[in-house]
Amino acid sequence: MVRWCRRLIVPVALVALIAATGCSSGKKAAPTATRPPEVVATLTAAANAPTPTVGPEGKTAVAAGAQGELVPYKDPAGRYTVKLPRGWRQEQSPNLIIMQLPLAPLTTLGIFCQPGATLKQLMQNDQATASQVGNRTVIATSDGTVAGVPGTFVTSSTTLSTLALRNNTAYFEGRGCAWRIQLTTAQAQDLSPLLDRVVQTFQFS
Repeated sequence: MVRWCRRLIVPVALVALIAATGCSSGKKAAPTATRPPEVVATLTAAANAPTPTVGPEGKTAVAAGAQGELVPYKDPAGRYTVKLPRGWRQEQSPNLIIMQLPLAPLTTLGIFCQPGATLKQLMQNDQATASQVGNRTVIATSDGTVAGVPGTFVTSSTTLSTLALRNNTAYFEGRGCAWRIQLTTAQAQDLSPLLDRVVQTFQFS
């Protein structure tokens, strides 16, 4: 599983907070376990990667992607259904799906399940991962619901070397997992409305 995550993160050069805690074996392990050295090394490489240039096409793509059509998606493990943006590139493992917006590779949407963890533990893991590879600043937090269960919504910024990312994240629990739905972009635009649209369609099966 670590190999899969390594292949995904380095070419995309991005989103430590989306992929980092997804690089687990899928087995039920202690939620606060130390990250494997290979994962930390991969995240550090991503943090030190050159900042990609995003041209006008990418900025237009981000704006269009925020308003794009959502299409049904069913978790292969049968745990949930959700609607996700049409046309975004997709890679997945048993507990992680990452979607990447064409022409704007640093704009990603991820859904992650950490088996056996609580919402609080997953949030703590994300903060610990961020401290290993960059600086994370929480801009705002609020309470809400996802699929009828309590959730926490977090807006944050993450700086990896010279790369600045904006993260809109929903944390919640259900089906034996702590869940994270996160939208990340290197653009200045606020994509929280797209996260809200996706979250509203998420339902446990």
